[in-house]
This record gives sequence, structure tokens and C-alpha cells, in this order.
Amino acid sequence: MGDGHDHYRTAFGPTAVELARVAAAVELGDGPQAVARHEKAIGRNGWRWLPVEHRAAHLIDAARA
Repeated sequence: MGDGHDHYRTAFGPTAVELARVAAAVELGDGPQAVARHEKAIGRNGWRWLPVEHRAAHLIDAARA
């Protein structure tokens, strides 16, 4: 499913996958990779469609990067 086509409100799609990659990079200690992926993720259309709590949790992960 593409960004912005979450008809069933699952909050899963390309943006959510990118956010998971940010979290993984943070856990692996790869700050530059996490920051680069974060910038890519928040530029996607799907970012604004994610639930606010999902975005907030991601921003905490990104701040750790």
C-alpha cells in the first residue's frame, strides 16, 4: 500500500517501515544513518497521516540519534 492509502487505519506503509529503519539504526549505534533516514521519512506524504503518538515516539527515537 502506498503512502496516504491507509483505508483501514493500520498506520502501516512505506513511511512506517522507514521509521522502523530509523529505530534500528539508532539501536545499532549508526547515528548518521538514523538521521538521514529520519529526514527522508518526515518528508514523505505518509508522515502526516500517522497517528500523533506514532510520530511522537519516532521523534524520541530520532532525538537519540
